[in-house]
Amino acid sequence: MAKEALTTGQISNYCCVAPRTVSKWIDSGRLKGFRLPGSMDRRVLIEDLVKFCNSFGYPAPAIINGHLVRSGKVYAFGLEKQQDDFVHFDDDLVMLEQIKLETPKIVLIKNHPKLVRTLEAFSVNVCDVTDLTRNEIMKVAGVI
Repeated sequence: MAKEALTTGQISNYCCVAPRTVSKWIDSGRLKGFRLPGSMDRRVLIEDLVKFCNSFGYPAPAIINGHLVRSGKVYAFGLEKQQDDFVHFDDDLVMLEQIKLETPKIVLIKNHPKLVRTLEAFSVNVCDVTDLTRNEIMKVAGVI
């Protein structure tokens, strides 16, 4: 079975840095990676990213249904990316799998009442923020 390899773009999104920064980490040896044969593209094995994250203070990643997922306190579904402290999901199944691994402080959901009911049934702290302003959402999340 082949090992899962990540692109510099996936890693840059996860670590909140530019893809070029990830390339520099690989080229300098800080992050173990490799080039694809006949290409300038780089790849990093998941286990090497986990070692890098543990060494340099990034939260250890998880791969759920092919998505790189970061641990966090506030999960958001259906919201525009407005707060870096939120872990944003655009796939409800990926979010549900992550919740099985780690219980978030709260899940903020917009325009998805069925998902709200599902999470409430599993005793997850969830809030439907469909009709709330941005400031009200931040207050609910405990950010302000």
